[in-house]
Amino acid sequence: MTSKIRTVQTRLYHIPLEEVLVDAKHGDHTHFELITATVTLEDGAVGTGYTYTGGKGGFAIKAMIDHDLAPFLEGQDGDAVEALYDAMQWHVHYVARGGIASFAISAVDIALWDLRGKRAGQALWQMAGGAGRRCRAYRGGSDLGYELPKLLGDRGADPTRCAGDADRSAVDAASHGVLLSVSVSSDRDLS
Repeated sequence: MTSKIRTVQTRLYHIPLEEVLVDAKHGDHTHFELITATVTLEDGAVGTGYTYTGGKGGFAIKAMIDHDLAPFLEGQDGDAVEALYDAMQWHVHYVARGGIASFAISAVDIALWDLRGKRAGQALWQMAGGAGRRCRAYRGGSDLGYELPKLLGDRGADPTRCAGDADRSAVDAASHGVLLSVSVSSDRDLS
């Protein structure tokens, strides 16, 4: 089997949200952007990775993969996952540390790990030395634009229990906790 990278192909999807999400720094989120990177090796093996945004920057991430990372990666050894991660960092180091580069490299890195796992017949948690398929987790969420009744959800007027319905169901669905960022204007009476 040859593990040389033949192609890196990207796709950009705009995924509309059922309701507008708001946060303090980024404003309204009407959609998410999903950017996929599919790495194909010369032997036909395929791995796909992804990254996403809150609705801005997807075109730039896709462009960085298409114009900077893909040409650099083609012909390289797709089995050298860790070395390629470092090489991608250095390849765009002069113009991009963090931000767009991190998103772009992440999508390709996940695709390479997907390839490695498929070849090894193992899930990522197994390749990382995990002891089981389950782990404790929490869910995060920002409800900054929600009115107080929505924040309180089905908890009535008990301000000590102010996670919204979706977050309560997240805990009920096996998450072990919820991290919320809540902003309330200072002119509100919360008593």
